[in-house]
Amino acid sequence: MTLQLRKKIQFASLLLVGAVFSGVLFVLQHLLIWYRLFREGKPWSFFSFVNPDPLVNLAPMIRDVLDGHWWVSDGRILEHMQLPNLWSFVDPILLSPLIFLTRSVSLTFLIGHFLVAAAVFVVVYYLALRLTRNRAWSYLFSLLFGSAPLLSNYLFPTPLANLKMIARTVFHLGSYPGEVLMSKYVSFSVLPGLVLFALAFLTLLRAIEAPSRRTVIAAGLVQGLLIYVYITDVMYLFTAMGIMALLFLARRRMAEFKALVGIVAIALATSALYWWNFFSIQFLPWANEFYLRIGGELTREFRVSQWKEYLLYAAFALAIWVIGKRMRQETIATYLVGFILSAIVLLNLQVIVGFNPAPTVWAGHQLYFGFFLAWLVLAHWIYQMQRARHPRAALAFAASLVVMVVLVVLRIIVTQAYIASYMYPAHTIPQNVRESLAWLEQNTPRDSVVVSPSLVTNALVPVFTHNAVIMPVAVTSPAPQAEIIDRLYVTYALYGVSPEYLRSALAGSLGKADNFAFGMENALTTFLFESYYVDHSIDGYFLRRTADIPLEVAGGLVEDYENYPRRLGYLLNRYQIDYLYVGPYERRFSYIDFDRQKYLEKVYETDGVAIYRIIKEGIDARRVF
Repeated sequence: MTLQLRKKIQFASLLLVGAVFSGVLFVLQHLLIWYRLFREGKPWSFFSFVNPDPLVNLAPMIRDVLDGHWWVSDGRILEHMQLPNLWSFVDPILLSPLIFLTRSVSLTFLIGHFLVAAAVFVVVYYLALRLTRNRAWSYLFSLLFGSAPLLSNYLFPTPLANLKMIARTVFHLGSYPGEVLMSKYVSFSVLPGLVLFALAFLTLLRAIEAPSRRTVIAAGLVQGLLIYVYITDVMYLFTAMGIMALLFLARRRMAEFKALVGIVAIALATSALYWWNFFSIQFLPWANEFYLRIGGELTREFRVSQWKEYLLYAAFALAIWVIGKRMRQETIATYLVGFILSAIVLLNLQVIVGFNPAPTVWAGHQLYFGFFLAWLVLAHWIYQMQRARHPRAALAFAASLVVMVVLVVLRIIVTQAYIASYMYPAHTIPQNVRESLAWLEQNTPRDSVVVSPSLVTNALVPVFTHNAVIMPVAVTSPAPQAEIIDRLYVTYALYGVSPEYLRSALAGSLGKADNFAFGMENALTTFLFESYYVDHSIDGYFLRRTADIPLEVAGGLVEDYENYPRRLGYLLNRYQIDYLYVGPYERRFSYIDFDRQKYLEKVYETDGVAIYRIIKEGIDARRVF
């Protein structure tokens, strides 16, 4: 074996170790929870109702592919399978090898997060290497990025609270800074979009450093695929590329300018199916309701309130530009300045398009990546300048950064262990509920519809069984608002839910159900409206975001429910309904004796959970229920 080959093997091994370590670090909390439950002889679930977003939103779509539905709309509602998708219909397809291999949504999420983090470590390493030409810096940066990717958000802007957050994270001071370390589990862009997001940064850099047909096509294809996965990621990239293009054009660097134009053209052509889906949504009569449900701001006003942040972003970009020219790294400086200044544009996207989708989320879902790269390069440039003049100072500076990376990695390990130590009971489904879900999976036809007024049951059924449910989720469903509300009325009427209970549920005053469901039943307004009634004016999302609905709206919903038709034939034929589920959460607000209903056949009963099959033959359509 030659020396050169030995070095390549050693380097590949080191990269593999880093990738595996980053993957394990990313899912360490879940691994520790799984181990704790395994020791106690309890089954493990990736999901919990402490953070229900993955369970309620993405997981049903992934499960839908396992059930043979490749065009995924919202993953929950049978009648919605042919409607346009508000989010990504490609995510489930990309994850389909895992779901078919494991046949478990929980394992798909666990293995998927591990693989995403491992792959991102490798991609970010090569991205950092192209920016710094220093393997050690790139390796450490990749470890830091995988541990605390949102750390850069707390450097700009820099109020005292953010500086305290950084100190807590790096020096292990005070409580656990979950905002920095753990928020990565929430974002839709993590699974599987984070890999494509990182690849988009890398291929874009290659395309402007060495413009050629091959590099431009590669960058365009990656961004085109990313459009299918997470459109706001590409909105960020396109914005940054627009700023880069203007800077290159101002200096008459036409090769780089043409490369950026070519990337955009290829990305748009590659994403043709996405735009077909997008315009299909626009042609729906209720399309405007989606914008209201997603939230954000409906205005064309400039956001003056963030002027301090704009100055900081501009100062940061200027520092990168000046030092980059001094270091003769104008291409890299232009690349970074584009991502820094795009923050100002994105925070004012409403000026251009009249709508800014959840403006507070840009920082945690997109902007952090560009800022992390800028801080990496700035630190490396400072190190290079110091090394030429003050070698000892440069060594001390580099050593301090190594210590910081080590401290942050230790912090994420300790934080995840701490969270796992008290969160593990929430990641196991109660035995009676689990057994009933297994029965549904094994004994009911695929795509049969299970009805329940409980938000807990409605979240579990489409993920852990091949059944659909009646109630949509406003943020992911393509259904009109009137249908979402109507489906609630049908469900509540079948279970005899009282108007008083509906009033309490809309007010979010039901309290904690138990240590599994927590306060999930209080999320009815989120299920029905999401951000529909949020203040959509400028800065409304920043200052007054709440899931509450106006009292008059809640009162109108209760009144409409009181007057809703109670004819059994009407209720049972309004939507496809096959089974009624009556478990511990349904019994909290339904007092009907289902055993005495002639249109129901009890097909399952174990430990407080009963399932009834609906018999529609011979039903008196005029009977009032």
